[in-house]
Amino acid sequence: MWLAARALATIEHLGAIAEQAERVGLEVRWLDLGDQEGIAEAIRSFTSSQAPVIRISNSSALRRRIRRTPPAAIWIQTPYPEHYPDWFWDASKGISCYAGYGLTLSTWTAGLYGLETYRSCAAILAESATVRDNYIDNGVLADRVILCGNPLLFELRRRMGDAPPTPFAVLWAPHWTEDWFGQRGYSRWRETVHPLLIWACDHPDSRILLRPHPLLPDGIAALPDSDEDAAAYRRLVALPNTTVSAGPLLDDILASAALITDGVSIIAYWSSTGRPLGITRDSESPPFNATGEALCAAAEILPTPGAVASWLSVLEGRQTDVALRELSERLHPVFAESPIAMWNACRD
Repeated sequence: MWLAARALATIEHLGAIAEQAERVGLEVRWLDLGDQEGIAEAIRSFTSSQAPVIRISNSSALRRRIRRTPPAAIWIQTPYPEHYPDWFWDASKGISCYAGYGLTLSTWTAGLYGLETYRSCAAILAESATVRDNYIDNGVLADRVILCGNPLLFELRRRMGDAPPTPFAVLWAPHWTEDWFGQRGYSRWRETVHPLLIWACDHPDSRILLRPHPLLPDGIAALPDSDEDAAAYRRLVALPNTTVSAGPLLDDILASAALITDGVSIIAYWSSTGRPLGITRDSESPPFNATGEALCAAAEILPTPGAVASWLSVLEGRQTDVALRELSERLHPVFAESPIAMWNACRD
């Protein structure tokens, strides 16, 4: 099977698919479509897969390769048409497959379920029965949607049993969307950065891991020095006890004792650990779907900078929240077999 890679951190999700494919004996190849720099570097930075990379830069070459050595599937990293060259979609039609690059918490139905990409996929892996039904309700043929869980979540739960000590006291994962379809977005980095900076300065022996959404750093870099929030962010990044992540999401989760975030998918992945979770949301934050709202109700909501400061002040001594972990298991089940093993069995 082939993996159509993009030079984005979400390539980690394809990495989980690659690992599970290799475990069931499938031969794995990565595709570099020749339209982006850094594909090979992204594979090595965000996945553990050592599968070879094939460079194919036009429709004719891809079609020839498919005829010569037909793959079991071509797994796409993202469903958005603009993220791939136009020729790729025509050449891969009928054998492309998709598993969500994040757990679904937002209410953006058009992008999550309504794209033509989904209807043309040979198979889609669904993380829950609700997500499966939503694909079908939006025109995806029922026999193409497989309820088998999320591949990356499967890997997280598999690794939790052997999780190492957590060197980071706090993982901060701020979102980038200050605007969301003309309304205020998920992002609350401005409200969070000041109390977190104060806490970091007051606790020099406690390490902070900063994992900003990939689009956030450039946005902050463009802000002037007179922007007090951006200045605080830059001070936080420069502290000796702050590390900016450059690696996989799962590694960051397993290495951290607590999470503060405004979303989105990381809320669901983190909930699987049961570790302390503070979600920076207020009355203007976009609503989550029912799954997201259930996870928020089980976590601690931090609507103001003062609430963030209070949450940080009592981090030490908190215990694992078993109820949150059990809720995660109900909302996002995984099974004895990996999602790719279940998909592979459906092909036989």
